[in-house]
Amino acid sequence: MRVTRLAAAALATLLLQNQALAEDAKDQIEKFLIDLGSGSISAAEVIGISASAITTIESPKDFIAAVNATNTGDAKAGVAFAITPARTSIAPLSIQTYSTRSNYLARIWGGTTLSYAQNINSIADVDYKQNAAAIQISYYLDPDDDPAVAAYKSFANCPKLQAEIQIETDKLQEALKTAQAENNGRLTKLERDSVINSFRLKLREDLAKANEEAKACALKGFQAARKKWNASQLSAAYGAGWIRGTASGASRLSLGRTTSIAGAFGLSESSLLNVTVRRTTRELDLSSLSATPAYKDSNLVAGRFTYGYGDERDLYVLAEISNAKASSPTLSNAAFKYALGVDKRLTDSFGLWVEFRVGRSRMIDGTSDQTAALLNIKVSPTSTLPKAAMTQ
Repeated sequence: MRVTRLAAAALATLLLQNQALAEDAKDQIEKFLIDLGSGSISAAEVIGISASAITTIESPKDFIAAVNATNTGDAKAGVAFAITPARTSIAPLSIQTYSTRSNYLARIWGGTTLSYAQNINSIADVDYKQNAAAIQISYYLDPDDDPAVAAYKSFANCPKLQAEIQIETDKLQEALKTAQAENNGRLTKLERDSVINSFRLKLREDLAKANEEAKACALKGFQAARKKWNASQLSAAYGAGWIRGTASGASRLSLGRTTSIAGAFGLSESSLLNVTVRRTTRELDLSSLSATPAYKDSNLVAGRFTYGYGDERDLYVLAEISNAKASSPTLSNAAFKYALGVDKRLTDSFGLWVEFRVGRSRMIDGTSDQTAALLNIKVSPTSTLPKAAMTQ
């Protein structure tokens, strides 16, 4: 029947247009990732690529890559990357499982990030290769505060639009059958065309309404996720670093084992406070590199205040302070004593961020303090599901 074919085609169009919102039982966390920050790479913090004593806590991303573009100190080229397996297709975790409040193991796995970093430092005019590996676990105090969960719960109602349009289609088909029955199945061509045209008009109106509702629903999901940018979290990280001279046969020495406990606490809709307590054991005293290596233990405490601008959450200004010690010639104590900075998203679709910092820190050779500037470029591909839903 022609009307049935029209209905089927119209409904298929709607299903295709909103298929990104329809996959309820099979959805993975990676489909709901919202780009709200440049992302943290713990291994980069271990060898000083971030130049900060802060352990950054953000909603974990699927993958982050970072390049140290500029550093006015002795650090040279540096690269780093981090991956959160549960938020990728490598070891995916369903959003339904992750968002279950009582499933603590799933929430821990969903916030587990593995990272690696390497760079070159010049100490006493000699270049040394550094590398580090780390694991970080971040945990939202309230699971609904995870932006991915907030987006998912907002999107959860969107597939119902398809059921609504199907009900309307069924009603209109029933109306056509009734009209035929009332006329003993002998509708004239004019009468039949009139019913079909009415059906087409009503279906077009329903499709337009459903699409507008789908866009509004997707936008609601985005807004719900963005509001969680400064949700309260706790984090634990463990990493290890090593240093080796660039000369052939140079031995590898330990930069220490670093354990950090950190918290992120939202102070208002636009502000965030990060606090980190970091302990490094058996860390190389860099002043002993040319003699018999000596090792030290050290503790660092640092705080950072971040202010986020606008609903787009693509520009943040920050100020941080730490108790980094000028008297301790170790890599961890070469972090900023105090600094100001900005994080800015350059592109939305590609997830490209720039981090800029300027402040005071100790030179890596321990000889004096310096005014240091840092520029890092980070990229993390972001989910296209919400955008796709909004642009249908």
